[in-house]
Amino acid sequence: MKSHLIHTIRIGAIISLLLFLFAPVGCEKELIPSTTDEVIATVNGVDITVSEFTEALTNLKTELSDDSPLDEDQARKMKLNLLNQLIDRKLLVAEAENLGITVSEEEIDAAVNRIIGEYPDQETFDELVADGNIDLDQWRREIEYTLLLDKLVETALATDIEILPDEIETYYEEHREDYSSDEKVHALQIMVETRETAEELLSEIQNGGDFSNLASIHSISPDSARGGDLGFFTREEMPPDFEIAFEMDPGDVSDVVESPYGFHILKVLEKSPAKDMTLEEATPEITEKLKRLRAEEQYGLWFSEIKERAEIEINPSVLDDISF
Repeated sequence: MKSHLIHTIRIGAIISLLLFLFAPVGCEKELIPSTTDEVIATVNGVDITVSEFTEALTNLKTELSDDSPLDEDQARKMKLNLLNQLIDRKLLVAEAENLGITVSEEEIDAAVNRIIGEYPDQETFDELVADGNIDLDQWRREIEYTLLLDKLVETALATDIEILPDEIETYYEEHREDYSSDEKVHALQIMVETRETAEELLSEIQNGGDFSNLASIHSISPDSARGGDLGFFTREEMPPDFEIAFEMDPGDVSDVVESPYGFHILKVLEKSPAKDMTLEEATPEITEKLKRLRAEEQYGLWFSEIKERAEIEINPSVLDDISF
């Protein structure tokens, strides 16, 4: 349980940073760096240089799918956000050093082998490396940092988290809707004005016609733009004529159904049974959730204290000189 909570906190702390720093090499997007390797920030006497920042920024731009230009304010906010993440990283690494926390080469190798094992085969991984999609040295550095942060967070959250019964009961009462719901059906529909048209379309569907495509073309209901997708609905949310959907199995197509709005054909995609969990049934799930929230709170307080006592200096003029 504890290791699961630590994993949750670790992911929250590093996932965005990994997106920025652990990106494919060979990026075609160019930055305009400063002419000298100036210091953009200092964290407890440790410098963050322009070259270090621009490398991270290049990787960030690689991860962005939208190539539209940013205005000056957006660009500055993005650069400042990235700089803050680099500062946080320096603080976490320094804290690990202060506590004597290290990661061995054997631990890194084990993690590397475990991740490679998730690929279909070794050849697939080797091709990614050969194509320049994975920089092995950088990859190993990021794995080392991830493992280091794992150990650091485990130290920070060394005390077991206890959730009291009254906390569980209070959460259950305040979130009853999460543990109680009516039966729901996810269905598609085609709605037309005449039974004759509906019968013709039903015959086409029964002969292999694509339901969603026919809904997009022929249905007069607003959901035709989504291929007739009604999403999930309860009995109370639809006309009584749609009661038939709750008697159908996923994949079934109804006969023509008449309602005050027209003539319908329904196709059930999936069903969600009614849920009415008792407090006892919901307790394991609630306990896990409250422990996770408490762990996140503990981590936030712990890191805030580290940051408050840190000496951090930022050179805003150098940051402004770095362009996208």
